[in-house]
Amino acid sequence: MRKKGRLLTENFFDETTVTNQIWKENLDVLDSDLSMHLKFSLDPKTMFVKKEFMENSEYEAFKAEVKEKLSAQESQISEIVQTQKLMAAKQDVM
Repeated sequence: MRKKGRLLTENFFDETTVTNQIWKENLDVLDSDLSMHLKFSLDPKTMFVKKEFMENSEYEAFKAEVKEKLSAQESQISEIVQTQKLMAAKQDVM
């Protein structure tokens, strides 16, 4: 008896049944909430960890400074673009 190019042994169906049963048992263990809690040492029924966010004034000041610098650079770039457009228009007139 052949199936997909493989020779089937006499105990093929017994082996696959056992293999499938082992996989089913292992998948149930992997998917269970209790198993996940045991892996991560959490109490059952606690699915989410609360995380406290602290305000860091130095970080906020740094972000504000960076935003100011970026806006200054953007305004300088827009001024340069305007002057280039004016120069190109003058060259076209000549």
